[in-house]
Amino acid sequence: MTVDLLILNVQYRNLLFLSLLLMGIPLGLQAQILDDSTKLVYGPETTSFIREANLYYQTKQEYHPDTLIKNFYRILPAEQSGYRIQTLENLGTAQSSIFYTFPDQIGERSGFYVYDYWFNEPAEIRYYNTRSPFTSLFFSQGGNGRSWVDVTHSRNINPRWNAGVDFRRITAEQQIAPSSQSNQRNQIVSTAYDAFTRYQGKNERYQLLASFSRLRHSVRESGGISIAELPEELPEMIRYETSLKRLANARTTELRVNTHLYQQYKLVNALQLYHILDRETRTHTFEDLAPSEEYYGKVFDESLTSITEEFESREFSNQLGVKGEYKAGQWNAYAKHRSVRFLPNPDLVYEENEVAVGGYLALQPDTIRTLRVEAELRSEGQYRFEALAQNSWLQLRYLRSQYKPAFIYRYRNTLLDTWENDFRDPVADRLEGSLLLKLGPLSIQPGLQLSVVQHPLYFRADSLTGTTRPQGISPEQGAAFQSISPRLRTSLVFAQYVHWDIDAMYNKVSGNSAEALQVPDWMVNSSIYFEGPLFGDKMLAQLGVDVHVKAPYYANAYDPVTRQFVVQQNFLVPTYPIANLFFGFKIKNTRVFARLSHLTQGLTDRGYFLTPYYNGIQRTFDIGIDWLFFD
Repeated sequence: MTVDLLILNVQYRNLLFLSLLLMGIPLGLQAQILDDSTKLVYGPETTSFIREANLYYQTKQEYHPDTLIKNFYRILPAEQSGYRIQTLENLGTAQSSIFYTFPDQIGERSGFYVYDYWFNEPAEIRYYNTRSPFTSLFFSQGGNGRSWVDVTHSRNINPRWNAGVDFRRITAEQQIAPSSQSNQRNQIVSTAYDAFTRYQGKNERYQLLASFSRLRHSVRESGGISIAELPEELPEMIRYETSLKRLANARTTELRVNTHLYQQYKLVNALQLYHILDRETRTHTFEDLAPSEEYYGKVFDESLTSITEEFESREFSNQLGVKGEYKAGQWNAYAKHRSVRFLPNPDLVYEENEVAVGGYLALQPDTIRTLRVEAELRSEGQYRFEALAQNSWLQLRYLRSQYKPAFIYRYRNTLLDTWENDFRDPVADRLEGSLLLKLGPLSIQPGLQLSVVQHPLYFRADSLTGTTRPQGISPEQGAAFQSISPRLRTSLVFAQYVHWDIDAMYNKVSGNSAEALQVPDWMVNSSIYFEGPLFGDKMLAQLGVDVHVKAPYYANAYDPVTRQFVVQQNFLVPTYPIANLFFGFKIKNTRVFARLSHLTQGLTDRGYFLTPYYNGIQRTFDIGIDWLFFD
């Protein structure tokens, strides 16, 4: 106990020192900026970037580095999504959307997705055009030994050629029963980097985007809180550092490497040729160096000292197409070949070659107004169709997709799990729309989402206990379910600088297979804050509090062995208000935030759950800085 208190004391002293340092840096910057204001030439306005979609959909839109202070303090994925995703007890742990999501790929998929957030997909890569060397530095330090570093550097080699790199590193110490050894305390160690380049020929006749991305994400699995019997009030089982955990020597690791190329050649505006090449490998590993028969619910051979399961996938795709634009209209047609290999164990290789055709028709007079229909058809019958209409006050979208079941649902043969299934293709429809109404200082945005899913696939557990992994895990295919989700977002500004934002949603799931989608009946996010200038308009500051609360529901459990979230009916996640107090400010191109997270700890209950047996982060003090350099 003495050692733990000493470590905690040192951590908070470091946080205090760093807080003072970060608070002082921008003030020094202010003086420098004032002194050198007449010499400053470059900034966010002279640095722009695009994503691949801008070339693919032939839009003229460019973006600039973000310097807004609003919601800058929301760095955790759950907060950014409005708590519409499930996660575990720490930064960097597995996560999944609470709501039904359409898969991006209608063909073969592995089904391992819980760490996707921490990898920059090719569509997310930013390709810059900089008039001066550009560097972005983001750093955040928080309680429980959490740290996050993200550094981007990009520069033009010549006016038509840019290159850059991005480096990200995340670490977080164990929250449930941390190790007494300092070198064993990290639960999360994640390292990722991207290298990217953009080239534009004369008159932009030829354009090229290329990227290389790598992620190694390592998680020391806790298995959740271990408890023999659930207390009458569930939050009473939360003891944070003194809780007992189910797994002491288990780890999951994901290694992902992607190489991507997009190139196009313009004969005339109405006729352009393009090519997309993508190669990706993923290796998913689960290992337990001291497997417990109680946790796994199995009797092991005496010679078994460890468990290691590895799943590897390799994907190579080529897409060739023609596209063009005439006045405000755009069109696209393509053929795509995709080669997929799954290696679920050393003795089995599953291979498939896929062929698909697709394209889109669009009317885009500007970056705000869009009318587009898009479709893709695969040779085995799977398809995807999307229609989109939007302007400055209305957005309507319809999606329909028939997609192949992910490989994890169809086949698994390991020491711990075995199944082989021949499931039907799920078919999903979704209609969603929203309005944006401005009434002076009041902004109202009502929305509605309707979904119908036929032959849904999901994982289900027969039971959930306090000491074992979810029991009787198996993939299931239902008949159908329907969901309806009306939503209302409002934003009110009063007294010029005081803002009140509310985001409320109601959810109703019905049908023969309603259990496939476990969602809360309602959820509300609200924040009230001051945002305005200080010190003679030299600083823009924000101070406020936000609160999230949702209805009790049977949230999906998590199984670290299969890396899947599974449906269960034993653990009802109770309602709990999560509140955060935040402060931030911006001086020129530097943003700083400080936040007291989980302000409500001890005021209502000891803590809260986002996932059964995985408590949320306890009260912590977090600080962060985002610093942009243009020289």
